This record gives sequence, structure tokens and C-alpha cells, in this order.
Amino acid sequence: MIEIERQRDDLAFTHQACRGDDILGTGVVEGADLIVRSPLAPILVFLGRVAKVLACNFSCRHDDSFLRKSAERLLAKTRRSRRGVYYAARAGDDSINKNLREDRVARPVRALACVAALLCVLAGSGYSWADGYPVRPIRLIVPFGAGGPTDVIGRIVAQKLSESLGQQVYIENMPGAGGNTGVATAAHAAADGYTMLVVSTGFMVNPSMYAKVPYDPVKDFAPVTLVAASPNVVSVHPSFPAPTLKELIELVKANPGKYSFAQPSTGSTPHLAGELFKQQYQLDLVTVPFNSAALAINSTIGGHTPIAFTALPPAMTNIKEGKLRGLAVLSVKRAAALPEVPTNAEAGVPDLESDTLTGIVAPGGTPNDVIERWRGEIAKAVAAPDVKERLQALGFAPVANTPDEFGARIKAEIAKWSKVVHDAHIRAD
Repeated sequence: MIEIERQRDDLAFTHQACRGDDILGTGVVEGADLIVRSPLAPILVFLGRVAKVLACNFSCRHDDSFLRKSAERLLAKTRRSRRGVYYAARAGDDSINKNLREDRVARPVRALACVAALLCVLAGSGYSWADGYPVRPIRLIVPFGAGGPTDVIGRIVAQKLSESLGQQVYIENMPGAGGNTGVATAAHAAADGYTMLVVSTGFMVNPSMYAKVPYDPVKDFAPVTLVAASPNVVSVHPSFPAPTLKELIELVKANPGKYSFAQPSTGSTPHLAGELFKQQYQLDLVTVPFNSAALAINSTIGGHTPIAFTALPPAMTNIKEGKLRGLAVLSVKRAAALPEVPTNAEAGVPDLESDTLTGIVAPGGTPNDVIERWRGEIAKAVAAPDVKERLQALGFAPVANTPDEFGARIKAEIAKWSKVVHDAHIRAD
């Protein structure tokens, strides 16, 4: 059954296997894959009825000898099943020929005509998949545990889109394998707009770090938008002798192997920014990995690792309180949360920009109308004063760029960090 009358002027189309000759039978179902609303639904019904008349007219104008032969073969069995009701007939009965003509010709032609009419009407009217979307709750996968920046931003998006879309957008946390578990689940989900994915920079870095990754960030996904970004920051213990980033380079070069830097997680963009820093200036600087930004920062505050490369959010409070000294934010412009800290270019060290990114992607093949709907709703959400305030409190700035812009950023991040990973010989199990 593929057509049902749902409300006064609506038609809904559900994807079910056809039973017997029920090619375009009507009935009532609870859900539907596509709802056609007024004014399109009445037009579609009208065209369907026109197609039925044309089909009957067609069957009457053509020779039906092939139907007679088929009838004789069928009637040799004397009985046949038609939706559970059995019929018996004689080979020469004219009513049999009439029924067969409708069954063999009218219904298929009517079905094809209605499908063609639907396609023509929808194409000509500008009707889109997103016009009836969503009709059920939407799963938003976060490939990390609850409480981190990716999860928090994902929940902000879910809350706002639940309000604007009129259906619940719910979070499903799927941590594991550096985010690969949740990403792989999303990659294999149906591309129907009912499973979306929150990604961080690890989404772009992991393919170059892991020997085997169960997804391709470009081929398996359709970019929606970069929701927000937060620059990484270089900070030092207040007693560290170099007052600027440029003088830090000179100090480390003069004392190879003496100094170390703390990083929050192997393969994170703060870690890779530190490795890029070492590669660009040929520095003998020891990398000390930690399992969280808090541990990395505490090590620098305690003077154990005098330098720290971290994301902005966990460092900004300590910099404001004087527990750390910020040398540079790795961004093209200063961070609103730390306006007194210069950018890396202002500090005399260009081409070291790196961000912690949080964006939304969909399984590859998701309809463009759905992607544009999400992008538009997210853009409106992050422009709201309350959302801006919440993002800034996390150290993030709203972005909400276009799918094409986000797709280009994904490719650029992959190219940039894969080289750093390769040159630094970084591998993850």
C-alpha cells in the first residue's frame, strides 16, 4: 500500500510491500515516509482519477485475446485466491474478461500514471522533502561521553532544534576508540535525516592516526555546518623566563631537550599544534601527554611541565586568575574571552593557527533539503543572545557556515594535520 488519506487535504505515502494486486489500494496507517499537503494532495487525487479513466479506456480499445488465454489457464484450476476471498468462474464468462482486463491493465497503468503525476506535480511546484520533515524524533549522536565541550554544544543544538523543528532531537552518547565508535555508527545509519552526528576535530584527524578507521570523513558524510570554534592557546607557568612566544622559541633553541610541554590528549588539536610548533622551528621540546586538559593544566600550574598547549576553555579561567600566563591564542583574531592575549601572528609566530571545532554532519546521501533545513535552524539558534552567551562561556565563538564552507574546512584540516601526524610519527592503537 503506498497511498493513504491522512487528513482532510493530506496524502501520506508509506513504503510497504505490495500484496497481490493491491497496487494502489487505500487504507489507514499510523506513520508515513512522505506527507503531501494541500494544495498538492487534491491535485494528486484528481490526477490519479484521470489516470484510472485513461487506463480503463486503454483496456477497452485493445485486443484482449491474450487475456482470454490467460483466463482459460487460470480457470483450469477453477479457484484462485484474491485477498483471501476465493472466486469460481466459467471460461466464457464475460465478467471474468472484464475483471481480468482491469487487473492486468488498468491497475498497473493507473499506478504508473499516478507515480508519474506525483513526480511531475512535486517537481513543478517546488515541493521538497523538508516540507514534511521531520515526522518523528531525531537522534543526534555525540561520539564522546557526557560533559565535554562536544557534548555540551550538541545538547544546545538539540534543545534549540527540538523547539524549532517541532520534534524531539535527542542526544545519544557513544564514546569509544577516540570517537570512532559513534562516528562509524552514524556512517552506517539511514540517510533520511533522522540520524545526525556532532563532530570535533578528531573526526578529521583520526583517519591519519589510526591504522584502520571504520569511516571516511569525506565520502561517508555530508557536511551541515560548523557550529562553533575555539582557538587553542599557549600558556606557561608565571615564572617561565620567556615573556613572549617568539622569545620562548629562542629559549628552547638555546637549551635543547631542557623544556617540555603538556598536552591534553594524543591526537587532539592542542597536541598537534605543539607538534607543528616543534616542526616549524626545529625545536627539541619534549612532549608530555595527559588524559585530560585539567591534568595538563595542573601540571603546568605546578611547574612540572612549564609550557602547555591546550584548548582555550580549560585554560582561560587560570589565565584570568594569574595561575598561568597566556603567550598566544592560536587564531587569526583575539579571543573575546581573553582580549589581552595576542594572537600567534601578533606574537611574531605566523601559520600556527589551530582550533577546536564542533560541527554537525549527516550520513552521506541525506537529502539536501534536510541539510539546508538543519543549517538554517542552527544559524538562527547560534545567533540568539542566550546561545551566544552559553558558547562564549565555554570559550567558543559561533560560526554556522554553509555546508560547502564546512566541507572545505574538513578537507583543509585533514590535509594539514595528516602531514603533522606523519612527520611526528604519531599512532593510536
